[in-house]
Amino acid sequence: MLTFEEHVKKYELDEYEQEILAASEAGLLKEDEHSAENIKALQQAAHETMEEIRAKRAANATKPITLRVPVRVIERYKRRASATGVKYQTLMNEILDAAPV
Repeated sequence: MLTFEEHVKKYELDEYEQEILAASEAGLLKEDEHSAENIKALQQAAHETMEEIRAKRAANATKPITLRVPVRVIERYKRRASATGVKYQTLMNEILDAAPV
């Protein structure tokens, strides 16, 4: 079980979320006639959010490959990447992604 401080840091809780967590830990939150309904709605929203995250991750998944590239080509990419402020592997990936196949 995480401590209050660990929850705040791990989940980057804002002030309002910290107040709710503190009230929960102090036993100040009470269930009402809508609690079960609200819990189900929140669980569904969390499930949908996680599905969206999984879909985005799958769409952006990468796979490491081994490819022999001449040093002069790598150096050109490094110079171009440095001039544009990105990493050369990112630049190479962007160019490969945009290339017609």
